[in-house]
Amino acid sequence: MTAIQRTVQGLKTTAQRRDGRAVRELARAAAALAEQQKEIGKQRAALLELQRELAELKTARSGRGFPWGLLLLAGGAYTLYRTNPAVRNQVQELAQKVGSSDITSQVKSAVQTTLGGAGNADQAAPQRVVDGVPERPLAVIEQVAHDLTADDVAHAREAGQRDGSAELS
Repeated sequence: MTAIQRTVQGLKTTAQRRDGRAVRELARAAAALAEQQKEIGKQRAALLELQRELAELKTARSGRGFPWGLLLLAGGAYTLYRTNPAVRNQVQELAQKVGSSDITSQVKSAVQTTLGGAGNADQAAPQRVVDGVPERPLAVIEQVAHDLTADDVAHAREAGQRDGSAELS
């Protein structure tokens, strides 16, 4: 073997060793990539589970319960109306403004406009809606508040205490 042949043979051997190392490196990289893909799959499944649980929580918290906040707000407004004359006067002034602004005709025209494009809609429906709206909506509340006197409240409390004590005995 000549020197050139030995050099060529040495280069081939070196190249084969390097190719073997490169193949092993590629195999290690492929194994690491496969492991990472498995981990990504697990994380994706966990993410989907968290998204499902979040959607369940959102549906559980939205609109299924009693509107306690609205009830408390209405109760507070009613108490303020009953105990504060300035607030009562403001509410009565606003009720008079609303009562005098012909809101019934505005509601009727809006309902007719909405139902007008509905095709076979009941033509008497707008009139039934308007008939259900009183001239002064707060007049009913004012009348009940006026009729309810302190004596009525005291009488109701006595009756409630008697009924409650009878149940406990």
